Amino acid sequence: EELTSSKIYLINSIQEGLPKSLIEAMASGCACISSDAGECERVIDSCGILIKKQNILSTKNAIIQLIRDQRLSSELSQKAKEKSKQYSWEKYISNQINAYKEFIEE
Repeated sequence: EELTSSKIYLINSIQEGLPKSLIEAMASGCACISSDAGECERVIDSCGILIKKQNILSTKNAIIQLIRDQRLSSELSQKAKEKSKQYSWEKYISNQINAYKEFIEE
C-alpha cells in the first residue's frame, strides 16, 4: 500500500542479492533510485537512477533531481513498471520449468 502511494523509491544498500523490494517498487510505478550494490545495477538498468553505495551527495542529488524533474520521474516510472514484468512469478516459474526440462533432456 505504501508503494502504490509513493512516487519515489530509494534503496541504498551496501550489500544486496536480488533486490525484491526494488522490483516491487518498480512494479508499483515508483521512480527508483538504487545503489550499485549486488544485483541492483542489473535490475534497475536504464529505468532508474543508479548511485554509488555509501555516497550521500549522489543520493541527495538523485532525490532532488526526481523531485524537480517531473518529466524524468514520470518517464522512469513507466520504464520501471515495464521492466518489472521481467521478474513476475509467471516468468520465474516458466524459467524454472524450462531449466528442469533442459536438465531432463540432457
